[in-house]
Amino acid sequence: ISANLILIIVVARVMGTTVFGGFSYVLAFATIAVALADLGTTAVLARGLAQHSDEERSAYLGNFLIMRLALVTVVTIGALAVALTGPSDLRHALLIAAIGIPFLASRFFEPIYQVYGQPWLSLWSNVVFGLAQVLLAATVWLYPELDLTRLTAGFVISNVAYTLVALGMMLRLL
Repeated sequence: ISANLILIIVVARVMGTTVFGGFSYVLAFATIAVALADLGTTAVLARGLAQHSDEERSAYLGNFLIMRLALVTVVTIGALAVALTGPSDLRHALLIAAIGIPFLASRFFEPIYQVYGQPWLSLWSNVVFGLAQVLLAATVWLYPELDLTRLTAGFVISNVAYTLVALGMMLRLL
């Protein structure tokens, strides 16, 4: 959370109101898409994993991942359509955010770590995400002429880093 706050403060302070407003628009767009892609399934995952025996958990998790992939695909296609009809000055940034939805909506690993008795694993993926966000904030600070499209790409890349580390940790548990 603090890394996101640092990024928002730096963007607002260094890049000016126009870019900050555009970035806020893109973040709101992505937040709505992520909420639609989740639809409460993360809470259901935690409950379902806790209720199943060790033998059944892998199958339950596999079914969850297939369902989540299908849901994220539908939302991503919808978000791409919305991005294409969005404001022309934000279109590229919105398209990048829409393409990044599978990674932005991948915050379901923590319940998996908890149910498998290793909640501290979430530390590593969150540290990677936080460092990526701080690195993006430093990039904005050093290059205030960075455009909204590249800023959005950096935001998505930080979520890709989170997802890859979290997925690696999850696979080690299974």
